[in-house]
Amino acid sequence: MNHVPAKSTVSDLSLTAARHGADSIVRARTAIDEIIVDAYEHGDVDAVRTLHAVAALLAAVKH
Repeated sequence: MNHVPAKSTVSDLSLTAARHGADSIVRARTAIDEIIVDAYEHGDVDAVRTLHAVAALLAAVKH
């Protein structure tokens, strides 16, 4: 698995937010939250951790 620096990912997400507006980030965060709940209910700890990291990146971009 390749490691992508978080700084690079946040930068890419910032560009996406600038192009498509903050609403797309809110929609993405809502979708991720729904998937986190589903993963938690199915006991997929790795998915929950990964999705929490993605949600944190989205929160960083939003601010």
